[in-house]
Amino acid sequence: MTLIGNELRRWIILILIGQVLGVSYNQPKFCPNPAFDLNATTFADISTIGTEPYDIFIDTNNTVYIPNQQNNRFVVWFEGNSIPMNISGNFLNPYSLFVTTSGDIYIDSDNSTGQIDKCTLNSLVSIPIMYSCQKCMDIFVDINNTIYCSMEESHQVITKSLNSPSNVLTIVAGTGTMGSDSYSLYEPKGIFVDVNFDLYVADSSNNRVQLFRSGELSGITIAGSGSLNNTFTLNHPTAIALDADKYLYIVDRFNHRIVASGPTGFRCLVACYHSNGTSSDQLWYPWSLAFDSYGNLFVDDKTNSRIQKFRLLTGLCDNITTTEETITSTVYNMESSTDTIQQNSVTISLSNTIVSYNQPKFNANASWYTDGITFATDLTVGTSPYGIFIDTNDTIYVADQASGQIQIWFNNVSTPTRTLLQYMSHPYALFIKNNGDIYIDDGASNKQVNVWSTDANSSIPIMYVAGKCLGLFIDISDVLYCSMSDFHQVVTKSLNSNSNTTTIIAGTGCNGSTSSTLWFPYGIFVDTNFDLYVADSENNRVQLFRSEELNGRTVAGMTSLNLTITLNHPTGIILDIDKYLFIVDNGNHRIVGSGPYGFRCLVGCHGLAGSGSSQLNYPASLSFDSYGNIFVTDQNNSRIQKFILNNTEVKCIYELIFNIDEDTTQQSTSMSTLEEDKSSSNPTVSTAMLSTTVTNQKAHSSSIFFVPPLCHSQYEISPNCNVSSTPCDMLQSCQNNGTCINNNNTNNAIQDYTCSCLSGFDGINCEIDNRPCQLNTCWNDGTCNTISNNTFECLCPLGWIGRHCETKMYYCDNTKCLNNGVCRSLLLNYTCECLGSSFSGQNCQITASRIVIYQIISKSFAYISIISIVAVFIFVFIMDILKYIIGIDPAKVKLKKKKVKRPKVFQRFVYINASVQPTSVKTYKENVS
Repeated sequence: MTLIGNELRRWIILILIGQVLGVSYNQPKFCPNPAFDLNATTFADISTIGTEPYDIFIDTNNTVYIPNQQNNRFVVWFEGNSIPMNISGNFLNPYSLFVTTSGDIYIDSDNSTGQIDKCTLNSLVSIPIMYSCQKCMDIFVDINNTIYCSMEESHQVITKSLNSPSNVLTIVAGTGTMGSDSYSLYEPKGIFVDVNFDLYVADSSNNRVQLFRSGELSGITIAGSGSLNNTFTLNHPTAIALDADKYLYIVDRFNHRIVASGPTGFRCLVACYHSNGTSSDQLWYPWSLAFDSYGNLFVDDKTNSRIQKFRLLTGLCDNITTTEETITSTVYNMESSTDTIQQNSVTISLSNTIVSYNQPKFNANASWYTDGITFATDLTVGTSPYGIFIDTNDTIYVADQASGQIQIWFNNVSTPTRTLLQYMSHPYALFIKNNGDIYIDDGASNKQVNVWSTDANSSIPIMYVAGKCLGLFIDISDVLYCSMSDFHQVVTKSLNSNSNTTTIIAGTGCNGSTSSTLWFPYGIFVDTNFDLYVADSENNRVQLFRSEELNGRTVAGMTSLNLTITLNHPTGIILDIDKYLFIVDNGNHRIVGSGPYGFRCLVGCHGLAGSGSSQLNYPASLSFDSYGNIFVTDQNNSRIQKFILNNTEVKCIYELIFNIDEDTTQQSTSMSTLEEDKSSSNPTVSTAMLSTTVTNQKAHSSSIFFVPPLCHSQYEISPNCNVSSTPCDMLQSCQNNGTCINNNNTNNAIQDYTCSCLSGFDGINCEIDNRPCQLNTCWNDGTCNTISNNTFECLCPLGWIGRHCETKMYYCDNTKCLNNGVCRSLLLNYTCECLGSSFSGQNCQITASRIVIYQIISKSFAYISIISIVAVFIFVFIMDILKYIIGIDPAKVKLKKKKVKRPKVFQRFVYINASVQPTSVKTYKENVS
């Protein structure tokens, strides 16, 4: 019944997650070690999906979509229906597809020109939605309705907003040139975008998976070659998916397997033979994968031209420790003359993560007695004790640096019950697991961490390190953390692995004060979300590194965005159940803590070193027992101090009096109140008696009196006279770490106090923040640095400029878009919008082949005309030189030959009507030469 209930609850949560986030794909929430049936069933074969399919998509309704590039269509299976639906359109060799929550299908339509089409199951007509110039090896649409395309040939990932009709494309990953640095990709394949808009890329030919945070062009290797963490060796990964906990599931194509990450690291899931095959437990160059809503794994077994379904085995998860809490409530019916009592018992099943250390739950104003009790002296713990650990059974462990021994006290007894005689050289930190195994630092001389098992009489090395560990911690997934101060980093090793490889999870190995560097880190703490807290001692701050992130955030001390508290070489840190911080402020000789009202000093608040019961002298570490008491290693005083939690509550005595005129009757009423036990998280029920005097007539007046005891001091109240009544202690009104000063006037008015404000704050209660660096002073993740009391400087991230980092850098100033292209500036980049389809490329420098041919032809005609004109000009010029300068006329002879010799003819005309004269007419001919 419990198993069914847990499974039902898990799937209800999964459905709700999908509805809230608005994603169309399945992201199951698995147990820490999910297992799958290694013998898969063939969901579809070559007869339905064609040869070598490239993609598979399963929506939250368990509808399966697979592109069939051989037949230029895609195939759809509805849940419970074994006969698929074939969707044909104007597709050409479709590679990949994606289906949104609205049912819109985006498919890579033409891999020759790079076109993505949009269609639906209700319409056979598809419309172009994006032109990418190249085929998309994978398509993804995020929750902001932005479509992503992974372009293998140009080594980039581009995006386009589906809310805009423009075809403006934005490069979000890759430089356009193959490479293996953090900015480059090499033939990227599968992509995945989470709800935070972080982009995961299967960087195939670089044998790695890259994570590009939202708005960043520099990627982080989270799996495969070049990963900072010890992951898995990948060989041409082609697809990636994330579950609800953001664990990775990767298609390791050339290794013919599927691998995944989890709380304990990476592991192989299915087909773990490293060889190809055709049997049910083998794959052959798989390409993509997808989950259905039941957590079953579907794999595109490309070379085998089939879809394999690996069934989730729901009964093989590790058992989850479950505790039951019974809360009893009592309801009193006061309406009738007879009292009736009804008790309701409700049992709530709570799933708890068991940890070996104590994390008490305190109230908002928890306090400790300022005078500590010396629990152990140098006679027991030697000189300068450092590490202390108290488990949930209140067994106390202290590392004795002088003798190299570990002293153990059971149940808070005054003398050590057991001493581990493993002589180590200056052990610093130690940590105890739930099974009693003791992990001890031995890095100062032997460069290792030892483990002393509960059933052994000696220790063995469990982790090899470069130097001493000033902080040791084991998280709930059995990963051991070591804070190596001399190397300015924190390293880890999985206790479930036989490998001695360590992984750097914080710090670069060089000292620094940036978000990714540390400077002499000391104490560490890892919560159940795998978030790492580091006491960054030399930087006077506490850094928080979220799970799988290498950039930390300052949560206390220097460079904190929120006003916290000034620290001086913090060395220890722990968290209570509400994740409030408790810090050993070593250089200020005190213990400080956070709470709902900010930071405050808890013990040793003199600011000076000393050996008194209320003083500390360079404390090193701290730990809680199960009652909430604080144990501190007071290093320079060579002692362990115990500060007891002040559980005293102000108890008020109320007397309700009614003035009456007639005889009265007395009635006893029982009231149930729910109080909180300060030393545990279990609620307890207490009952108080209220004595009430009533009459049958209307009361003339009533009053409530508070009857306090008489205290010797006018500044103390409560039954034990141990609660201060000064305005500063009662009001706690000075904000932003202002110091409250009681004026101590005789009237002791509640407003009779003065707040001494820190620099940059003003107002009666220091409520006015005049610091130049405010939360939103620098925009776009800029870092604000205070120059003086009135000036600041914003250090802008790449791509932003301006006094407040408000202006995006204009990258078109020194960029020339060719062929009349229009430049559009982007974040850290630019794009050229080319005119028409005649030009393409980043700078519109690529000319279409038809335009090149036209240009060649037109240039040829132009060249012929120019040559002809030049030839004519040269001929005329030479002829003129010969005739007029040299005196040679090449055309003279030809001109003489062409002259025609004609005789001169003389003719005489006579009127015919004239009279005839007896004279004779002579005709003369004369040859004229």
